[in-house]
Amino acid sequence: MKTRHIIPILLALVLAPTLSAWAETISTNTTQTVNQTFNSLSITAKYIIPANVSVFVKGDVTVSGNGELIIEENGSLHVKKDFDAKPATIGGLWGIGGTKYYPTVEVNGILIVEDELTSEATFTVNGDLTAGSMDVERNFTMGNDASISVDGKLTGNTNITVNGQLQAGSVECDSPLTVNNNATLTVRGKLTGNDDITVNGHL
Repeated sequence: MKTRHIIPILLALVLAPTLSAWAETISTNTTQTVNQTFNSLSITAKYIIPANVSVFVKGDVTVSGNGELIIEENGSLHVKKDFDAKPATIGGLWGIGGTKYYPTVEVNGILIVEDELTSEATFTVNGDLTAGSMDVERNFTMGNDASISVDGKLTGNTNITVNGQLQAGSVECDSPLTVNNNATLTVRGKLTGNDDITVNGHL
């Protein structure tokens, strides 16, 4: 009878470290060397996903403060839920007088976000980005070879410059939107701009 109670406890002790390791926090500069699956991922330091390495996150990914995410060419990050890049105030007293730090995200490979991508980061896309919806608030740059596909709505409260291929269900931009030469912006629904919309490429 006593053995029945001991076995589940031993199994729980053995499995607990394995399960908790899946909720990963990157707080020191790290390069991912093997394919990995996490339940969630929090990034507050430099995290590099190099070529031919794939990371799958079953839940959310957060990049904050001094966090820096770099997905190198042929590397990939697949996020099952939300991706959020947000600033953090460091120092000060009760949030007063501290320094605000903004994270950096650079996509040279593949980033897939199945739900919502929200960014107050310096965000550069030179590879492929797919998102359910996308809300960018700060410094969003799209390279010549970039391909971005947003199933739902793309909201921009910062300058958006399209140098590659951008497709979205709808686009609402409160700051200037520029489609440069040889670039393509495809909107399946409504395009709304509260500032200048400049099209030198294809709309």
